[in-house]
Amino acid sequence: MIFDGKNTESLKSFRKLKVDYDIQIIGAGIAGISLSYFLLKKKSNLKILLLERGGFINKPDAVKQNNFIKFAKLKIKKDSRIFGVGGTSLNWGNIVSYFTEDEMNKKWPLSTIQLNNYSLKAADLLDIKFPKKDKRLGLNERKFLYPKNPINFNKYLDTSKVDVMYNSQVISFNEKNNKTYSFIKTYNGSLKIQSSKLILCAGTLENVKLIKDSYKLGKLVKVNIKVLGKFFMNHPKFLLGEIDKVKNNLNIKKYLLKKNKGLFSYIGISLPKKIKNKKKLLNSYVRFKPKFEYILEKKIKSSDNFLKRTYY
Repeated sequence: MIFDGKNTESLKSFRKLKVDYDIQIIGAGIAGISLSYFLLKKKSNLKILLLERGGFINKPDAVKQNNFIKFAKLKIKKDSRIFGVGGTSLNWGNIVSYFTEDEMNKKWPLSTIQLNNYSLKAADLLDIKFPKKDKRLGLNERKFLYPKNPINFNKYLDTSKVDVMYNSQVISFNEKNNKTYSFIKTYNGSLKIQSSKLILCAGTLENVKLIKDSYKLGKLVKVNIKVLGKFFMNHPKFLLGEIDKVKNNLNIKKYLLKKNKGLFSYIGISLPKKIKNKKKLLNSYVRFKPKFEYILEKKIKSSDNFLKRTYY
């Protein structure tokens, strides 16, 4: 069933249900929808509620959202994160590549081999071609692949089996007596929802904020606040700058976007380990575009031009 936090009658209907949910998932993007899909594959009688702060929107709506992230002096692109049922898959996605030992930096609970195996499995399930390691590529170079028409993950959402509460923002959650509770702000009041389990799938920035806000309210006690948010990854995108000089022996065309039978590919360059350590980054990479592709984009003036100083 579907419930709208903007609609008074819809909220009344939800309150009347009084469902004892097994699991509530915060975030109805790629992760939340996928998780609910595979949980029901394992156990079809689970009572699952998906909670989403955005709505059922289309691609034009997703692009218009005001989702700016402030990061130093760099203007992050709006579609770095999207609030809505389907998440970033409403506008972009399915970009795949392999993990390297260097970028993991021994900060993850899973090994590089385990993560790559999961990536291969995910690509296989979604029928997405996965790039192979190429010995001709340099130490900091990686190949990325993605299809012309990325998958909109709404196709995996079956509202006859999963309840969805959208236009409803979870502001905190609590754990007590083997039950979890989410506290939700809607356009027409507030809600408190109980379940046996609660899973955060709201995106890295939102997950960390939720945990921190809940901790501040005294609703969570088992949180190491000293490391909360210290080692997380997100996918903010921004224009770093323009290259005006290239060494004669460097074939810049090697790195540009290529198309082959509806499949796009490009070579990305990761930042060197010394820079990642200096800037406390788990991983970042640069991709190149011919100037005509971004001539209308606002040029970002960065005081620390990694690219020229490191590679040229």
